[in-house]
Amino acid sequence: PDPPPSWYDCSSEVGIPPSDAVLAFSDVRSDPEVVTPKSGQRIYKTITYDADADDDAASFPSSSAHPTLEEIAVDFHQYYKLFDRRWTTFLVVHGVNECDEHETLCPLRPGETKEVVTVHPPLNPLTPYGWYRSRQVYKDGATGRRVGCVDMKFRYAPEGKDRRDGGALLRGGGAGAIE
Repeated sequence: PDPPPSWYDCSSEVGIPPSDAVLAFSDVRSDPEVVTPKSGQRIYKTITYDADADDDAASFPSSSAHPTLEEIAVDFHQYYKLFDRRWTTFLVVHGVNECDEHETLCPLRPGETKEVVTVHPPLNPLTPYGWYRSRQVYKDGATGRRVGCVDMKFRYAPEGKDRRDGGALLRGGGAGAIE
C-alpha cells in the first residue's frame, strides 16, 4: 500500500474559514527525502495566492476583495512522534516573519505563485531518530488574519540505514491528516 501523504493543507483543521484560506500550497518536498545526521535539509514549497478562494469582499478589511500581502507571518508548531505512536509537541514559535526568511515572497499579490526554499543545517547530534512534523499557520502580517496552513512530516534516520520503511519525505499532499 502507498504510505499516507506526507504533507497536506491543514487550513480547515485549524479553523480557517474557506473564505480566508487564500494561500494554496503545492510541490511541497524535501531534499533529501530522509534527513540524516550529516545531511541538513532543504524544504521546497510553492505558494499560490488563490484569489478565487474568497468571493466576499466584505471579509477583508481593505477596499479590495483580495489585498496584496505585504507582510506574511507564520506560527510554527513542531512535533515528534513519541515511541512511533503519538505526536508530541516539542516547540511552538509564533510570528516568524516569512518575508525576512524568504526575500522573494513579499509582496504576494492575488493570483501570484511564488516558490520558497527553507535551508536547515544538520540537526543536533543528540536529536532522536524518528518522525517529525511541522505545522505552519500563515497569517497576513498586517492584520493577523490566518490565510493558510500546511502540515508536513519527515523522517530522521541514521546514515546508510535501509530507509524503505521511512518513505519519501513530503510525498503526496493535498487534503487529509498525517498519520
